[in-house]
Amino acid sequence: MLFLNNFSFQKLIINILSNKMNHNLIPITKLKMNKDKWLNTLIQYENDMYIKDVIEIMCQKTYQWILSKDDLTIITDYETFHKEFTDLIYDKYFV
Repeated sequence: MLFLNNFSFQKLIINILSNKMNHNLIPITKLKMNKDKWLNTLIQYENDMYIKDVIEIMCQKTYQWILSKDDLTIITDYETFHKEFTDLIYDKYFV
């Protein structure tokens, strides 16, 4: 067990707080695009393929893969799965 006198403890706390406060902050220079606009963004170097098309393909394949597994049970309908899948991709991977 670690024993610290009162002065050492205060010094430790100040050190921890100052280390947290001294990180270089990165300013937000652009706002996140809304989801509908993002989904309707044309894929670069494609003429008629949008992000929503790619998400749809990924979602279909993922849903079918889950259905094909004996040890997995899907507990939602496809529409709900598609909405949650799209939200996941948008919230976690779109910058």
